[in-house]
Amino acid sequence: MAAPLATRLPENDHRIELKAVGAPIQEGALLAWLASHPARFHIHYPERTVYNLYYDSHQLHAFQDALAGNLQKMKYRLRWYNQGLTATQATLEYKARFGTSGKKISAPIRLPYPLHTHTHLQLRQHIYEQLPEGLQIYFLENSEPILLNTYRREYYISGDKQLRITIDRHLEIYDQRFTTGPSLTLPAMLPECTIVEYKYPVTYQDNARQILQSAPLKPSRFSKYSIGLQYINKYT
Repeated sequence: MAAPLATRLPENDHRIELKAVGAPIQEGALLAWLASHPARFHIHYPERTVYNLYYDSHQLHAFQDALAGNLQKMKYRLRWYNQGLTATQATLEYKARFGTSGKKISAPIRLPYPLHTHTHLQLRQHIYEQLPEGLQIYFLENSEPILLNTYRREYYISGDKQLRITIDRHLEIYDQRFTTGPSLTLPAMLPECTIVEYKYPVTYQDNARQILQSAPLKPSRFSKYSIGLQYINKYT
């Protein structure tokens, strides 16, 4: 599926994405490691609140692939920042992963009214109309709203600008399967945790491996979407 999209949309180069999960008590060690490492990590962007509305097929193919640990995975999400459900601008992201590497294709979405005034059907139509032709059919096949999550994110980058590290806190998840529109009214109870993502070009893999050897939080298998849906199912 990624190949047809790649011929129609601009896309980033392949990159490696690794995740690590730890308890909030481990944050001190992580921040100390970032501050003292010879890779000269520094703040890349100001901290902000991230919102994601995840879409999937009727059969939940993206969820099933993540749960099974399949090497080839894809997912769609609508992402925006800071403004909660009053946002009028967002980005639809298509992510295709092959093992630990992948590509991301993004399309800007503008809404005529704040997000909370749209039903899911209206939102889906607005998204569809603004997507390039090559992405429209793939979105329609995977356009069921499943869950919305939000968290606070800090951004760091190495001195050579090759290794990016994000730190996510205060993850919240809301069921969207039974709501008429984007909603923060059906939460799932999650344990407090810190989620770290390490991102770098495939060509930087040897350097990144050496740097991350001393990281307090080691990479492990983790998906915010699949974990979120499992917790939602647990409480519904």
